[in-house]
Amino acid sequence: MRKRADHPEKSTDDKSTAVPSETSHVEVKERALFFSDLSHPTDLGLNHTANLYLSPEEGISLGVWHTVPDSLWQEAQGKDLGWYQQALQNGAPVIIYLHGNGGSRGASHRVGVVNVLSASGFHVLSFDYRGFGDSSGEPTEAGLTTDALYLYQWVKARSGSSLVIMWGHSLGTGVATNTALKLQEQGIPIDGVMLEGAFSTVTVPQVGANHPFAWLFEIARNSRNSDKHVRIVPFEGVHGYLHNGLYRDPRLPEIIK
Repeated sequence: MRKRADHPEKSTDDKSTAVPSETSHVEVKERALFFSDLSHPTDLGLNHTANLYLSPEEGISLGVWHTVPDSLWQEAQGKDLGWYQQALQNGAPVIIYLHGNGGSRGASHRVGVVNVLSASGFHVLSFDYRGFGDSSGEPTEAGLTTDALYLYQWVKARSGSSLVIMWGHSLGTGVATNTALKLQEQGIPIDGVMLEGAFSTVTVPQVGANHPFAWLFEIARNSRNSDKHVRIVPFEGVHGYLHNGLYRDPRLPEIIK
């Protein structure tokens, strides 16, 4: 039976950030919060996870976790980074998790998402954008997209023919969408994009034509009864998941298959 390390329920946020809608600069506000050593994901209950640092450009270091599928949990114990990279080629699909505003990849709800995805058979690459968590640099809209593009290309170069999917939550839905558009502009088809917590309503009139994702919502709405591979899955507020708790829905593993 799999044994998990205990992990705290408190967020490990050490920064909060806000992305203004009309500018590309991201304000960073320091606040005194408990901070966990993100280089040791086992401390947060992820004991089938490797920590690594990647550099998308000079002077920038990104903290990244690679969590293997649950089926590899036992085999992963004590393995080095080389084993984890090799494991990316085992045919299991890969999800790059783009988290929301503030804090780090170690926040309890983000660890929860990683655990659900791993249990569903996915490799998960979760990371902190520049200026978040233990990643260096200052966050900007363009910089966040550059970070996501770099990690996508890094994964694609090491994962063989496996599917690689971008999963964005909250702020990360914008990063995921921008990344997908950049790849499309380069003539590179993306295997899939999952947007979590991007919409709070279910009709375009309610969202408003000026909503930044209105065009994507319209595609999804029109595709419900078509052969296009786009759909919207609503989560009713009565369940009490709120913005950060959709991963707790028992339907999620089936929804993402």
